[in-house]
Amino acid sequence: MAVISQTNASPHGRWWASIFAGVFYSCYYAAMAGLVPVAGLLRDTQESPAAPLVFGAVMMLLAAASLVCFRLVQRRQSLMSPAATAASA
Repeated sequence: MAVISQTNASPHGRWWASIFAGVFYSCYYAAMAGLVPVAGLLRDTQESPAAPLVFGAVMMLLAAASLVCFRLVQRRQSLMSPAATAASA
């Protein structure tokens, strides 16, 4: 939650950051509730005790890839922001 105070000093920016934090946690807890049965289903269909572990590892790799993509988009937006272009002029 410390990120919310660092995102934007204006109250409007903090309001939007708190909304997005709420959306993030809603999706996170929905995924935690919904993906556990998927791992169990994989265990049953593959008849392998390693299937849920592989599924968890794939989910962790997807999370890391999502973070990398987010940071790339964030960097591109900061490079294209008016403040960055005004500072370079």
